[in-house]
Amino acid sequence: MTPLPISGMDTSKGSPRAFEKELKTCPVARIWSREPELCEVMLAFSFAGMLGELNPRFKTTGFSRLLTKGDPVCRFRVELED
Repeated sequence: MTPLPISGMDTSKGSPRAFEKELKTCPVARIWSREPELCEVMLAFSFAGMLGELNPRFKTTGFSRLLTKGDPVCRFRVELED
């Protein structure tokens, strides 16, 4: 089966089974910047739950960058397990 093209797919590491995505805007970043750790926890659990419902083989390590922590983007990586 050929993987579907995904916007933001990371092929630089030679793995078409993973992608990284950066989000430059967020409607709640300003509000959540008061409690960036809470934003990180809430995002991690809701994102993991959403991925699990879409495909139980999707795995993520969470967000490596967050707007609420002063980063210029929110960045996450998704991998497809065998």
